[in-house]
Amino acid sequence: MKESTKKINTRIDLILLILFLIGSLYFLVEMILGEMIPMKYILMIGIGVFVLFLLIYLTLKWHNLFVYIVRKIILMLLCSILIIGGVFQGQLRSAFLNVGDGSTMTDQMHVVVLKDSDYESMDDISSLGYENQANGLLTYALEKLDNDTLTHVPYDTQVDAYSYLDLKEVDAILVSDQEFTFEVDKKDSTYLEKYRILHTIERRITNNEMGVSNELTEPFVVYVTGLDSLGEPTYNRLSDVNMLLMIDPNHHHVEMISINRDTYVPNAKYNDYPDKLTHLGWDGARAGADALERVFGIEIDYTVKVTFESLIKIIDALGGIDVDVLISFTEQDENRSFASENLIHLEKGYQHLDGREALAYARHRKSAGWDVMGREKAQRQIIAAVANKILSVEGAFKIGDVLNVAASYVATDMAMS
Repeated sequence: MKESTKKINTRIDLILLILFLIGSLYFLVEMILGEMIPMKYILMIGIGVFVLFLLIYLTLKWHNLFVYIVRKIILMLLCSILIIGGVFQGQLRSAFLNVGDGSTMTDQMHVVVLKDSDYESMDDISSLGYENQANGLLTYALEKLDNDTLTHVPYDTQVDAYSYLDLKEVDAILVSDQEFTFEVDKKDSTYLEKYRILHTIERRITNNEMGVSNELTEPFVVYVTGLDSLGEPTYNRLSDVNMLLMIDPNHHHVEMISINRDTYVPNAKYNDYPDKLTHLGWDGARAGADALERVFGIEIDYTVKVTFESLIKIIDALGGIDVDVLISFTEQDENRSFASENLIHLEKGYQHLDGREALAYARHRKSAGWDVMGREKAQRQIIAAVANKILSVEGAFKIGDVLNVAASYVATDMAMS
């Protein structure tokens, strides 16, 4: 081999070796910052990379065409793996940092008017009725709406407020999102045919109390609450899905228990008066967890709050999941539409589901013999299917996408570190 050719090849190898060193450092730094692998393993990887670097460096003295080709291929392959691995870890770390910590909760009050009224904005409203009660959210909403032209009309009860709105003695009334949702969800309600929301006031509250400190080396318990709504999980809604996950990191095992949303538990907000578990969702995930701690006599370490939309987004980010659907059924879509073109129909059997289909399966309970217990079994199937997909080779490469979805649609008080 000519001397000039040897120099060119050696120079190229040196450049690739330097890139290998830079890629190694970048990969190791991302591993340290990400804290997803114990430090002892990071040290072992670091030592292995150093030994590999040293061995490749020693082969630079070998001037052989076959060695030149093999060395370049190995170096380019290693550089690609390390740089891609570092970028992937960086994406995971960024996604983890962006996952909601559950500290922010959003409450809403609505200005409700008769549906057939001509009011288009708050500027058209001159009188506003509401139930007169000591309520921080109500006080906040009244302050936000206060102006010289708006007359406040307090009533003894919410029923009185609706009655006087029906009689058109006030232009509008203030209704909390909780009360509005209860009215809409009544099976015999014609609420939306009679009333509409003109304006919404939001109040965001921050609670910096995190879950217990746990290095995740001992078994721990997670309360998962699924909100009956779309959008971000900062809003407080009915907790339609309630599950306890008992996680044993030493034996790599998870037990899942579903708890009926209509289970009566002590509601601390009302002096421990028995209330449906789903109603505690209005006060955040920790309210439900605290009640279940008292009922079962266990400590719940962390909470996770998700919405209907989070399930759709996560499953779609994974490219769908494989589930053995145990019943043939037809269900409303994620927007609660029963229009024929929007209905979701699934046949019994093992099949691939997208996010919307998985949500329909997780929500369905109307078929005879299926009911709530069937729905809860379907929910456990879906969580298991998501976990299995993430642990597959295909799913592993989509963890970054899943975590980026979680950043917008999942809130947990588990510290990301």
